[in-house]
Amino acid sequence: MAVRKGKGQPGRKPAPASSPSLSFPSSLPENEIENGIREAFLRAGWYPIKTEAGMVARRQKHGHLPAGFPDLTVFRRLPGTPLCLAALIEVKTETGTLEPSQVERHAELVTYGLSPRIIRDAGAAAALIAEGNRVAALLRGQR
Repeated sequence: MAVRKGKGQPGRKPAPASSPSLSFPSSLPENEIENGIREAFLRAGWYPIKTEAGMVARRQKHGHLPAGFPDLTVFRRLPGTPLCLAALIEVKTETGTLEPSQVERHAELVTYGLSPRIIRDAGAAAALIAEGNRVAALLRGQR
């Protein structure tokens, strides 16, 4: 199945869902760390979406995401079902801290049983990819 090219789509067929070998310096600025994380999830067969909630909150873009919503949402397909796994990712530098709106939004998401992850480096991204693969394998075994 080929992936259609279009707005918001990576334009390439995802690689098999395995844990990629990741490495990017932790001294990078946040946007470059985010690009590395997005690329890692793409290579592992996930579909990453940049939410741009901060730009919406600052009225630099139109949208409906609330202030403080995590930077990325990544999706992993579950073969044999129309459902998917999803993860909410807040990207921060090694020393970056959450803004008050992010603290508030993450707390709200937790009340819904969601668990936004703060990712600062390649190791944390690889760990989340591996956890998604583990959960997908468990679900495959239950069918």
